[in-house]
Amino acid sequence: MSAPVELRTDLSQTRARLAGLTREVEQAKLEAEDKKRARDAALELLNLDDAKRDNLPAQKELDAAVVELLARVSVLEKTREEHLNELPRLKALVPNDFKIEQHSIEVSTPAQKDSSKRAVYFECVDDRVNPFFGRYVRKYYVVRQVGSNSIVIRYRPGETLAETRLSTSDWRVETLKLDSKKEYVALVVRPSGFRIFLQLRKQLQKNGIDVGWEPLEAGAVNMASPAQQFRGRFRLQ
Repeated sequence: MSAPVELRTDLSQTRARLAGLTREVEQAKLEAEDKKRARDAALELLNLDDAKRDNLPAQKELDAAVVELLARVSVLEKTREEHLNELPRLKALVPNDFKIEQHSIEVSTPAQKDSSKRAVYFECVDDRVNPFFGRYVRKYYVVRQVGSNSIVIRYRPGETLAETRLSTSDWRVETLKLDSKKEYVALVVRPSGFRIFLQLRKQLQKNGIDVGWEPLEAGAVNMASPAQQFRGRFRLQ
């Protein structure tokens, strides 16, 4: 999505409320006009002068109904005005061309299998990727000790897809020296890294390298080492 769900929902609901309020205002105005016409017609038939008209019980009821309806119209129009003032702000926050991106994934059969190969870990996040082992942990992350756990916190962004093609790329250096008979790439995939994950997986499979992956929540921190965290959970796909 190119705009948060909450904003799109708020904008849609505001538009719906505006449409409903507009209908209510028009209906209330019509009712008020009908009451006025009914009152005037009744008085015309009675052919009474103004002083006697004001004392008629029916006249008082009609006048009260008209006043009530006009007050309702005033309240509705005020509420409608507030929504109209809110609409530009919401429109400015939500692009007119927002859309949902869809991905089709084709997986060969078998889609899952166990492997005795050694996993070489990478993390995909924010449309970037970086190695997640050895010296690279210190390069891309800060490691904090909390009790008996080591929490790994990112402080440096990974490489874009274009950067992975450079000769100096950490991704390129590490994947080129992989032994496909003994090793496979294990990708830790955040929601924001799904697009680059698909591209990298396609590239690895084309080069005959097995790929395993594990989705991870956007806000979750990496505990200890990937080998400890994901041992036994990866399956080749």
